[in-house]
Amino acid sequence: MSDRYPANVRQMNSLLRSELGANPLYSWRWSEDLWHVLEVLDLDGNPLYVEGRSPAGLVIMVPKTDKRPLLPMHHNQWILCGLVEVNAKDGTFAGTGDHAWVPVASASGVVCLAENEKPNLVFTQSVIDIIRQSRTQTVGEMTQEWEDRERKRERDRWNRIYDEIRNEATAFLNIPGMKAHVSFPNPHLVN
Repeated sequence: MSDRYPANVRQMNSLLRSELGANPLYSWRWSEDLWHVLEVLDLDGNPLYVEGRSPAGLVIMVPKTDKRPLLPMHHNQWILCGLVEVNAKDGTFAGTGDHAWVPVASASGVVCLAENEKPNLVFTQSVIDIIRQSRTQTVGEMTQEWEDRERKRERDRWNRIYDEIRNEATAFLNIPGMKAHVSFPNPHLVN
């Protein structure tokens, strides 16, 4: 963790570590510190090489790399990340070995604070509670819960459309209340 992070952010990161453990390690990371390392390829898809130095100081050829912001749409924001094993390129750049800081995502997007807002105890504790709750469910259970919610939402939408059509388009285009009228009342509106 960077010592240049404000004291309150370091406290919130310590709280995340003490409450959630280190598998994965969660931390608030500054959006401007999150980078993704790309291997530069030629037009045929082959890696390009440049001169580099080995730990012993020898000149060697190494793959050419470039870096880009991991979250280009997020500026000056604190992002909740997990330190997970991904690849040696990102980890070497960030000094985390074969692990990298990966933003935590929810159904609505990346978990982050508003621009220039610092992590606080209330928000950090709510994140801890949500992560604990999600850890009690398997991925299959979470997926099933989401699919059930989506199925219900879609069914309710089509039921509303069906009811609106049924209430507007009466049988044989008769006007409700007239003699010889045949209509099908909405069962939800009948006592």
